[in-house]
Amino acid sequence: MDINLRKLYELSGLDSESFSMDIEEKVSKLPYVKSVVVNHITSRAIVELISETANEKVFREISTIISNINKDILLKEIERNEPVEDVLPNNNSVEKEEIELHTSERDYHTVYQEQYLNKRRIIQLLLGTALGICGIFVESNLNIIIYIFSFLLTGEVILINSFKSFIKLKFFNQDVLIYLISIITFILGKYMDSILVLSIYQLLTYIKNYSVNEYKNRIMGIESIRCDTLNIRDNKGGILKTHWSNIRVNDVIIIKPGEEIPTDGIVIRGASLIDTSYITGESILIRVKERDEVSSGTINKTGILEIKATRLPEQSTASKVIETLKKSSNEKSSTEQFITKFSKTFAMGIGLIALILIALFPSIVGGTYIQWLYRGLTFLVLCTPWSLIISIPIVSLKGIEECFNNGILIKSKNVLEILNKTEVVAFDKAGTLTEGSYHVRKIVSKGFITEDMLLEYAAYAEFYSNHAIAKSIITSFKEISSTKVIDKSRIKSFEEIPGKGVKIYFGDRYIYAGNHKLMDQYEINYDCPNEVGTIIYLAINQNFVGYIIISDKVKETSPKAISDLKSAGVKTVIMVTGDNKKISDYVGIVLNIDEVYSELSIEEKASLIESLQTRSRHNSEIIFVNDGLLNDFILDKHYISTELNGVKSDLATNNSDILIMSDDPSKIAVAIKISKWVQGNIAKTIVLSVGIKILLLAIAGLGLASMWLTLSIEALLTFICVFSNTKTKNFSQL
Repeated sequence: MDINLRKLYELSGLDSESFSMDIEEKVSKLPYVKSVVVNHITSRAIVELISETANEKVFREISTIISNINKDILLKEIERNEPVEDVLPNNNSVEKEEIELHTSERDYHTVYQEQYLNKRRIIQLLLGTALGICGIFVESNLNIIIYIFSFLLTGEVILINSFKSFIKLKFFNQDVLIYLISIITFILGKYMDSILVLSIYQLLTYIKNYSVNEYKNRIMGIESIRCDTLNIRDNKGGILKTHWSNIRVNDVIIIKPGEEIPTDGIVIRGASLIDTSYITGESILIRVKERDEVSSGTINKTGILEIKATRLPEQSTASKVIETLKKSSNEKSSTEQFITKFSKTFAMGIGLIALILIALFPSIVGGTYIQWLYRGLTFLVLCTPWSLIISIPIVSLKGIEECFNNGILIKSKNVLEILNKTEVVAFDKAGTLTEGSYHVRKIVSKGFITEDMLLEYAAYAEFYSNHAIAKSIITSFKEISSTKVIDKSRIKSFEEIPGKGVKIYFGDRYIYAGNHKLMDQYEINYDCPNEVGTIIYLAINQNFVGYIIISDKVKETSPKAISDLKSAGVKTVIMVTGDNKKISDYVGIVLNIDEVYSELSIEEKASLIESLQTRSRHNSEIIFVNDGLLNDFILDKHYISTELNGVKSDLATNNSDILIMSDDPSKIAVAIKISKWVQGNIAKTIVLSVGIKILLLAIAGLGLASMWLTLSIEALLTFICVFSNTKTKNFSQL
């Protein structure tokens, strides 16, 4: 989608699902808005526009809507259409640094103030509740005064919020509802009920805010991998200290042991071990030396490195990982959207039942009006499904976080949600199940030319090809040849035949290099060796002159990957490849793959994947693991595209749904297991929450439990759901 049509905002002070729904409803009615998603868990809003509209107008009108709903919610745009370099001139690096410093100071004071207020409110809440309990043991003439003080002390925050809502004529607000119920309950003489309802309601709010803030802190804490200042070399070879955001492409950065690499680059001096666990999820040290590429977010462990920056910090791997993680966290999954609508409908339904209890049941069933008023008020207290509203978004965010901790980048909550339905996993062999690093294993010459000459002809033939096999032949030629140089002026013409090979006009002759299909197309007689490997046949002027055997090694983790997929519930594992049938069948047998399709061109692979989509069972999913190129050939995409070695991918343009940051295919099964855990917890939470809620409503309707007791059980249920949904598990060992 065009970035000009997408706005991302932070809503400071947003802590209520009801406010989120109100904002969504009203902003969506703006004529230029296509869709809007407001997430109260992350305090973010994503607004998609129908057409380009001035930033100021969009911001002003959305701010007005939010201000009318709640003046305490502040809107801030956190994603701009224009790059930072266009907003601030390049020579204003000091100003940029000062702005970031002041922003950090403001954020620090805001957080400190919030922590202080939270502590004050908790102490006030405990004192108010304790004072109310003391009132039970005091003589009746004095206890009413104690109860009034307790009520005011306990409900101060809700009273202030309710008063603000009344001023803005916002009567249908949860704070207003709870405070009115508490006042009526207090008037009815149920003093402790009213006090405990206020206390428990604020406890539920605290549980929600604590859970949300814990997640926010973990997500925002990811950015702490960046060191504030670092050393770079100036033009004279001296060393300067600068802020990480001032790094430019081609700057030489000095990284000491224990420091993080701030941006992507190439090692130009030094050797060291680096820890890639932040990016790949694997605590493995990798040795790097001169001319090796390194990614931001990795940590230098031993020697001093000098790195030439190849990307700006904001365009680096770590920055794009953080950006992708935040975007996936901000959106709502289809389950969350359902829970939001369900909660609204549920609350309205229970509210209607409460009114019926109060208005009609005294005359129909019998009993005093006071009794049914109390029961109706208890229904109203229970009308919000707290455990669903709080724990369902939390478990989805936990799933995204667990994937990230395992080196898996999920680009959408909906992808995480449907992963558990996966029944078919298809691999494009090279680089997924095998190393993808081809090498020349054997050269067989037939006729009048030597093996070295055969390799040279093959290198010239493959010079303009981008295929990994072609590159392996050229690399082998440069290693073996005495000249190590290819004179491309000798290549008069080049033609690539998709799925078959290449044909060049070289000097005064035609050279053909490719698989047996190429030989068959030009009616060239050739020998077919009985060996395992990728065979590249060569012919000169349609005369067969020999062949080269190319090998690719199966990854050590591939057998475990296939086994783990089967244990995760995947019914069929498929491998597609352009390699010959013999080597493909061999790999299929070694890895216990169900279906193998070999000797396919890119177009044939795309057609096969499309056919898999049509034959798959309803309500089941297909994962296709490839290098990302095939996704462009499949127009009607109904599968979950997955790419390995995402650390080397350009995350800004990558169109895969899932990125495995390492080259380990067994991570796919980990992602499926996390998805099953998320969906299992969501299902258990829904069943448990709805079941206990119905039971509590039935007990309250029969007058068998007090208001504070039913709300206490609700709070306990919410705490249990949140706690069970945030427990960390080792999914790679399951």
